[in-house]
Amino acid sequence: MGVISVERVSGNMAKDCERMAATAKAALFETATWAAGQMQEQCRSNIASSGKFHGQWIEGLVAQVAPHGEDAVITVTHSMGQKIRPHAYGATIFGKPLLWIPFEFAFEAKNIKAKEYPGRLVRINRRKGPPPILISIDDKMPKYFGKEQVTIPKRWNLWGICREVCNKLAEQYAITWKVGGP
Repeated sequence: MGVISVERVSGNMAKDCERMAATAKAALFETATWAAGQMQEQCRSNIASSGKFHGQWIEGLVAQVAPHGEDAVITVTHSMGQKIRPHAYGATIFGKPLLWIPFEFAFEAKNIKAKEYPGRLVRINRRKGPPPILISIDDKMPKYFGKEQVTIPKRWNLWGICREVCNKLAEQYAITWKVGGP
């Protein structure tokens, strides 16, 4: 059986405990701020490297730290909301009955729905082979082609990046604690 001996603690123990608790809380928030910065930087980099995404697609991702009682909560959000879902998870989008997709060379049709196109369009149906197309009456050039469905592959690994950063939290907390430690 072991022997427990209690010796008198020099100094004011209550003040030492309060100081250690304050140091631990500061280390927690500093570590959470570090993690939020890492998540935001790496996730934005992942979005930028995955194709033709720029501007709000990249800058819209924000990681923030907020206090929650004695803890810190990291929240990662995107200003474009549900529009990012197909790129983060992958998806199949179905037309009703068709999706009208602008041709690469039809610059005036980019980012404009076929029903909102400023000029008049004529639909050309073909019995076999290529999908139907919409041609502009004004310049007699094809603007859109119709597809029943489009499959968008998963392009971003946002949750994997956040998980990797979270796996480093204990190590980072220990480093932060040592720097500002007791």
